[in-house]
Amino acid sequence: LVVNPRDGSEYKAEIVQCLREIFHAVHANVTLEEFDVGSKRVAEILPLLGNFDGIILPGSAASVAAGAYTGQDAPDWIRPLESLIRNLHAKRKPMLGICFGHQIMATALGGRVEANAEHGLQAAECSFDLTPLGTEVLLSPAEAATAGAGRPLGLHYHHNDVVSRLPTC
Repeated sequence: LVVNPRDGSEYKAEIVQCLREIFHAVHANVTLEEFDVGSKRVAEILPLLGNFDGIILPGSAASVAAGAYTGQDAPDWIRPLESLIRNLHAKRKPMLGICFGHQIMATALGGRVEANAEHGLQAAECSFDLTPLGTEVLLSPAEAATAGAGRPLGLHYHHNDVVSRLPTC
């Protein structure tokens, strides 16, 4: 289950399809369903949890720590989502947090997320040497045929918040 707080952005609209393509590329037989936590009450998901092997919490433009350093209120779905994460953790349900997803998992379980005081807002490119699997997943067949494994690939990232204290678990 992809617990996706839809916010009107293209990223949020495309993340489930992107995840499907990634799982397909690595030959993983995964069926994904989406739950828009931004427009539905988190309580609606509780009866459905037994139908899923795990939960994916993707990125979001929302900030887990917004109130702590901007004075803005967090979206109204943040606190119920943290409660859901604690519930899932207690039931030992596998969760994968991507960017915002790992930040909200950290706060829900007792960690701390705050603005990146040392570096502020960051946008950059990191270079990674591709493994054979990375080559298959991230390159087109033509690129893979000419470059192959071990080729460096630049991936972009953008963030402002960081997990500054991990939960004890």
